[in-house]
Amino acid sequence: MSFDESEILLAPDVTDIGRYALAGTDRVTVGALGWPAHWSRLTVATKPGAPTVVIVSAGEMHNVGAIYANGDPIETDLQVYKPIAASDEAWVALVLRPRTDEITLNRAIETGEEPLQESVPVVMPVAKRFSRVFGITVQQGMASPAPARRPVIAATDCCVAFVRLTTSGVAEIVANEPARVKTVYEIETRTVALEVQMVKVIQDTTTIATDLAALGGDVLELARRVPPRELVEQFSRDISRHNQILNVPEEARNYWFDQALVKDRWDFAHAAARFRINEGIRFQYQNERDSQIRLLNPDSADIKRSGNLVLPAWSEVTRVANLTGSGTKDISNTVHTVVTATQLQRPVTKVSYGPTITVCENMAGWGSAGLPARRPQEVFAANGRTFQYAGYQGAQSFDAHQVHAVREVITQTTQESYTVYNTETFGLNGAIHGQTFLSSQVMIATSIEVFVKRVGSTGDVLLVLCLLNEAGAPDFNSVIARVNKPRGELVANAWNKIDIPPTLLDQGERYAWFTVTTGNHAFGTSDANAFSGGSAFVCTDGVWSQLSTTEDFLFKVNGARFAASRVTVPLESAILEGGMTELTLLFDNLLPAGTKIAFEVKSEGRDEWVPIDPREANALTNLPALVQIRAVLIGTADIAPGIVIDQWARVRTGRMRNDLQAIGKELTFGFSSSQAQIVVNMDAYDSVHHTCTPKIILADGTVVSPASITPVVDREKPSRTKFTANFNFGSPQTRARWRLDATTDTVVSVPFGQDIQLNAF
Repeated sequence: MSFDESEILLAPDVTDIGRYALAGTDRVTVGALGWPAHWSRLTVATKPGAPTVVIVSAGEMHNVGAIYANGDPIETDLQVYKPIAASDEAWVALVLRPRTDEITLNRAIETGEEPLQESVPVVMPVAKRFSRVFGITVQQGMASPAPARRPVIAATDCCVAFVRLTTSGVAEIVANEPARVKTVYEIETRTVALEVQMVKVIQDTTTIATDLAALGGDVLELARRVPPRELVEQFSRDISRHNQILNVPEEARNYWFDQALVKDRWDFAHAAARFRINEGIRFQYQNERDSQIRLLNPDSADIKRSGNLVLPAWSEVTRVANLTGSGTKDISNTVHTVVTATQLQRPVTKVSYGPTITVCENMAGWGSAGLPARRPQEVFAANGRTFQYAGYQGAQSFDAHQVHAVREVITQTTQESYTVYNTETFGLNGAIHGQTFLSSQVMIATSIEVFVKRVGSTGDVLLVLCLLNEAGAPDFNSVIARVNKPRGELVANAWNKIDIPPTLLDQGERYAWFTVTTGNHAFGTSDANAFSGGSAFVCTDGVWSQLSTTEDFLFKVNGARFAASRVTVPLESAILEGGMTELTLLFDNLLPAGTKIAFEVKSEGRDEWVPIDPREANALTNLPALVQIRAVLIGTADIAPGIVIDQWARVRTGRMRNDLQAIGKELTFGFSSSQAQIVVNMDAYDSVHHTCTPKIILADGTVVSPASITPVVDREKPSRTKFTANFNFGSPQTRARWRLDATTDTVVSVPFGQDIQLNAF
């Protein structure tokens, strides 16, 4: 504005002075600075003596092209925003709200009429000033146990500070530093520091460029020295195998391998899951039936049942004996002991048969650390029966399994005569006397006879047959038979026969029988070490047994003599609606060395019996709905196998689906990855009838299909194909799970996954 001439100054001229000055300041602010929703020269502190009141000092708020200023502090009471629970806290944000206030002042206003003849001033309030100021709005956050979350501030709002409140008042004030206006001096200081760093970066970049130029000639040589991707895949696969064998603890990593022996890495609860884990990734059953094995003719003269054990018909002969002696031994003349004994059970056999039965080579993985203890439950469990691994048991082998596996037939059994996987414990309360003896020939013991010299007025006699430990003493944790003889059945001065369940005694092994009683009974003995095959013993503390060097009990061990060396045992037929492709028999048994239990089947529509063996013409290829079964017990006159027919003896029939969708549990990566690879070995795979597509499910449920799949047929085993699938996630991921899709166009030819590996790059 210019007032160089003598003129009358009008009111709009004065107003324009302020308006032009404000507009000029705004243009500088928006054009040169342009701070959006920022604050400057403000501080926030609590008011002394008022724990819930905060004071915001005088200062400015910058909002793009305008500056709002407060010349006086603003007090804000946060009492109503405190949390209610003593264990909670809450954050609030102090948000600046800009406004323009109109300030009025009293001024004398000329009210005379024009033309002015007489001055008549009147004092009136008029708008004199427009002031840009700001107020405080409290934005409340959610109260919760520490640490509570701060409220989220909109991009158009200016927050000067966050205040943490507890039930006692203000606990902490944190300035919103990102919204503070930085001065030109501060920016200049930071710019100088950046320039110094940029100079160093330029120097380093120049040095690196020089070094790279010098190395340019060796780049191809360096590339040749980098291991190919396929070799790295093999490394990760082998490392994963070693991790399983050594039982390395789980941790976040970017490579996993699973042999599909146990169910730990698989999600059977997933809504889309259609698969089984049974020594491989298997197709789920479309139809399945589980029933008890039963004899078709329990009264056949060719067999003899002892409890649930079915053996060829037999008569009894004496195998081990000490017959002469005039001595007498009280069998209750010692302090009564209380000891817990463990009875071992007969071994278990599982026979699987059918065109879709294929052995999985990953069975070798059962030797991994921790897996031998789980194998019995995974392989033999049925009808609610459980198996528990009891650890190393002397002569018991490490894995204690024997597997005969060929295409279409798999036979699995425990190797020892008596297994520790399924045991029963019982208490021994009374005096313990007994006799060790050597079994010079393999036999099935059926009874033990003792010569009773005296029968007391009370007390039954419990007779127990057990193994010996490595030191040649009775092992109360390895009982193989026990039976109670009532006191009323004992006869004095006579041989008393105590029948036992038919029990296998191996050739060259030492055993012991002992009695437990509280009755005042006495047995006959011989002296002068007349029986050289063992020793009498007494146990006084339930742990240590004292062997006699001169005395032996009079006893007989009787065994079975079989009427025939080959006996056929018809069983009830197996059935499945719609037809079966698999037949599995699961049973306890006695299977002495040199004997055999064979099975034969006759399917619906056939006239001849077919042995369960790996012949090409499988009896289940035509999907029979009914199959007759018979067991063939092959042995000698002195030894024969037997089958236990009880509630644990099962026959399972099944027919699989024509599609598979196996889903793993979610895996957490050691570092975020945007690319991954799945390698899966499919066995019994025929590209004419089968398909296989690995996929990946991300943490949000998105299913990622592979960018490429490469199948490679195994040169050593053409029925096995390795599929390598590569994936691109699009964005880095930290969690995912594998998924394997497969199909078959015929249920009599079904592939399965041998193992699976995931690598996240």
